Amino acid sequence: MADKIEPYRRSIRPRTIDELFDDMQKSFEDMMTPFFSETGWPTLEHYRAELGRLPTADIEEDEKEYRITADMPGIQKENIDVRLAEDNTVEITGKSAEEKKETKGKYVRHERNQTDFYRRFVLDTDVDADKVEAKVENGVLTLRLPKKAAEAAKVRKVQVK
Repeated sequence: MADKIEPYRRSIRPRTIDELFDDMQKSFEDMMTPFFSETGWPTLEHYRAELGRLPTADIEEDEKEYRITADMPGIQKENIDVRLAEDNTVEITGKSAEEKKETKGKYVRHERNQTDFYRRFVLDTDVDADKVEAKVENGVLTLRLPKKAAEAAKVRKVQVK
């Protein structure tokens, strides 16, 4: 599924630098994918998965809500941050730190590994921020983002002169 659902068919909204960069990166990846597949080299998607910097995510939408599920393996719920901005942007970040220390005779091996995760989605319908739910279970983050109830169109009589 796409990383974001394009919004704002109602009006024109200026794009952020992050959105422009995401589009440029996607275009580059689309251009380079045939080259990588023909040569047998790993794809950029493979490197992303190996580095662990971009957790996979699915977005589902029905008439009442959005549901986002993101894989966050090895991330404790205390290290996951979910933010919902007024422009219906959902940002998911997470941090994972691992430290190994091994002593064998005179030799000491000390390794540290830290991985940061980041995903960003732009939704096309206003979300009721007070009813958003987030839960982590078995390394999977599930977000439920209820849509705001549509307001009835106001009809106003206009005086004809």
